[in-house]
Amino acid sequence: MLIADGAFTESSAHWEASQFSTVLALAFIVTLMSVGIVSVIASVIFSHDKMTLIRTIRAI
Repeated sequence: MLIADGAFTESSAHWEASQFSTVLALAFIVTLMSVGIVSVIASVIFSHDKMTLIRTIRAI
């Protein structure tokens, strides 16, 4: 985390403000899209079974 913070600070010092704000906005959008895509793919690959009382007790 410390390395990422240092790289973030260094890049903000060298980039123009318009490029920097574009990257910040796109990083957020790409993250949300990636999470959505992965959740759809994971729900198809990993089917879930019905949770019953017995399975819940056994899980505990």
